[in-house]
Amino acid sequence: MEDLKKLVKVIARYKLRHSPLLDAKGVTRHSSKENIFYKYLSKGIVNTDEDASNLFYGSGSDDDRYRMLKSRLKQKLLNHLYFLDFAGQISECFVEEEDCIRYLHQAKVLMMANEWKMARGLITKAFNIAAKCEFTEHKILALELLMKIYSEGNHPHLFDDAVEQLQEAKKLFEWESNAREEFYFMKMMVKKSVNSRKKNVEKAQASVRHLESLWSKTGSHNIFEYLLELTLLIRGLTGDFSGIIPMLEEIDKGMYKGQALNRERYNKPYVVKSLSFVYLRQREIKKGLSYAGLHKDVFIRGTSEWFDFH
Repeated sequence: MEDLKKLVKVIARYKLRHSPLLDAKGVTRHSSKENIFYKYLSKGIVNTDEDASNLFYGSGSDDDRYRMLKSRLKQKLLNHLYFLDFAGQISECFVEEEDCIRYLHQAKVLMMANEWKMARGLITKAFNIAAKCEFTEHKILALELLMKIYSEGNHPHLFDDAVEQLQEAKKLFEWESNAREEFYFMKMMVKKSVNSRKKNVEKAQASVRHLESLWSKTGSHNIFEYLLELTLLIRGLTGDFSGIIPMLEEIDKGMYKGQALNRERYNKPYVVKSLSFVYLRQREIKKGLSYAGLHKDVFIRGTSEWFDFH
């Protein structure tokens, strides 16, 4: 109850100037113009600025009243992004990342309102998710916020522990950042054009070896994802699938070179799609179709991955 009382005081103290969200459930004659505009767009009643401005104000799209209306609607739609329900529609790890980001944002707002105790609880939740799922960037932010809280609360032992973990996380983040930059650059260079691919394929193969060494050093799942995608990309572009089946079969079991992969981040649909494709490309038709049939339910129906797989 104490937390609820404090939250009520915070909300009352910094009350909103106007409603930040739409009432998307229904529109009546008492609804705001933003709600009516939303309904007209969702139903396809208006499709152009001219149509909308004429409907609301009987004027052209350069009318300042219409521009303000459109701006207000856009802001309210952006605010709704904080409350979308992705459960069952995207990978569970991305749902957890959204929770992590939300906790950190809420904690920072509470810290600005001097509600340190509640903020610490939310940061701890975010930290636990970030540690479990290897969201290094969010882990760093959580530790930086905890460091500030421990300093303000005069907890030197907790402060020292947070600083030590922060230094380790920043070192790992630097390796992951280097891997990410290298991956995206080589991916771009081998896909840009046939000529660029020919010039850069050997460099990309060297990048695969470098990513392999970084993964061996860190065990980072983030680096592993770059390594796997670049490996499959190069093999696919060159048509060289020799040796890739044993690698994918091991990854399909949640392992790589004898080391367990992070189960929270393991992208089963991506591995299933890749292994099915490689089986078929290697003309192991029966095995490929059988494997694909056994694993068709790992895809979330209606997603782009589900469509590609089918």
